Amino acid sequence: MKEKPDVIVFEFTCDPWSLIQNVNIAKSEEFAAQVRLVRTRRLAMLRWIARVQSWQERRRAHFLVENPSTSLAWKQFCMRAMQEENYVTITDLC
Repeated sequence: MKEKPDVIVFEFTCDPWSLIQNVNIAKSEEFAAQVRLVRTRRLAMLRWIARVQSWQERRRAHFLVENPSTSLAWKQFCMRAMQEENYVTITDLC
């Protein structure tokens, strides 16, 4: 990476990971397939976030990842180490 920022803030859409999608998935197999497809595509973004977070950590720089605490994105394998190895806080900005 050319730039070496002190802080990186990540924010990603929660729509495919939101709990309401579980309700929608139950409505039809067609909708369930659409949600699974979007989640699979967005997994690449989560993996990228995890790689950049790891890079920041190795440089002793800072990062912040914003997504609802109930987001299923946090349960993805690539996001687990981030939560286990760092300080995690939950805030409500609504």
